[in-house]
Amino acid sequence: MTERLITLKEVQEMIGFKKDYIYRNIKKGTFPKQISFGGRAVRWRLSDVQKWVERQTQI
Repeated sequence: MTERLITLKEVQEMIGFKKDYIYRNIKKGTFPKQISFGGRAVRWRLSDVQKWVERQTQI
């Protein structure tokens, strides 16, 4: 089964935070890392972001 990849815009809509928050937390190691396709083309695994959301609701 192929993993669905989502854009930064979709990540922002899912979690309700802006780009700065996402990248700051990637650097801190508290948010899933993006997959780079060269240049500015990046995507996230939907399942990784969903797991992150689940962990946040358990805190």
